[in-house]
Amino acid sequence: MFDNLVEFLGHDDANKITKRDIIAWRDHRLTKVGPKTVSSADLAAIRTVLNRGVANDRIHANVAETVRQEIPRKPRSRERGYTTAEANRILKYCLKYRAEPDDRGRVRENATTAAVKKWVPLLCAFTGVSLPI
Repeated sequence: MFDNLVEFLGHDDANKITKRDIIAWRDHRLTKVGPKTVSSADLAAIRTVLNRGVANDRIHANVAETVRQEIPRKPRSRERGYTTAEANRILKYCLKYRAEPDDRGRVRENATTAAVKKWVPLLCAFTGVSLPI
């Protein structure tokens, strides 16, 4: 990315870089890569290197300090929460769950395991945790 910045600016002197240069480079990078890459990789690295230059008295100021890139939120494919059909399915499962006896009529499932299978889906439904249905 530093080579890309140098190529875009046409020089490699950090003291000549302006905030407008960084903004123009950011906008140029957005045509090549996504906003998350620009924000979390490109601008973060440039900011870090320029901060180091300021700390070591190599440059006067970090011109990239306030340059940011918004990352758009991903559109949801559906509403949050359960549909009525999904909620009914979870609640019915919780209400009807019973440990199954084996061929001799003995219930081999531990009572704690049976309780977990009955109550955890119900608790998840009320707290919003999604379960594979």
